[in-house]
Amino acid sequence: MYLVSQKDYIAHHGIKGQKWGVRRFQNKDGTLTAAGKKRQQIIEKAAKEAEDEVDYHKDMVRHYSKPYADKYYSGKDGYKKWLQDNYGDDWKDPDYMKRVFEVDDVKKHALEEISEELKQDKLESENMTKYYLEGLKYWEQQASLYENVSIFDISSKDYRKAKKYARYWDRR
Repeated sequence: MYLVSQKDYIAHHGIKGQKWGVRRFQNKDGTLTAAGKKRQQIIEKAAKEAEDEVDYHKDMVRHYSKPYADKYYSGKDGYKKWLQDNYGDDWKDPDYMKRVFEVDDVKKHALEEISEELKQDKLESENMTKYYLEGLKYWEQQASLYENVSIFDISSKDYRKAKKYARYWDRR
């Protein structure tokens, strides 16, 4: 008697419910079945949302990469505007500023504060630009996964991911 172990052969039984020569997403004439159309819509929606995210991240990178001086109190009398915004009309009374805020030279105080704010905002802007560039890179990868992809070429793992994106954007 000759014994055959499981290591000696490979068996494949197909996909449950699948018939030989029958496609799940395509009719014989090449048109998509209802399941194929639904799958294609999900993939297209995921591609659209990924592209929207790419555009959003590009806009944010542009926004946070702008020059800082334009946003703030630049110019000869910029410090006066800063004082007005922060202290109202009280900054015009030197005794009040000295007594309440312990400020001797109002102009010097304003210029130091503006300089400090600019440094802080520049750092925050650099961090946000970095954050959005990372997001942009990620979403460009996601968009390239789903753009112009046939429903037959996308893996089931990527399909599940696309479906997850589509559900997420439907809820927003």
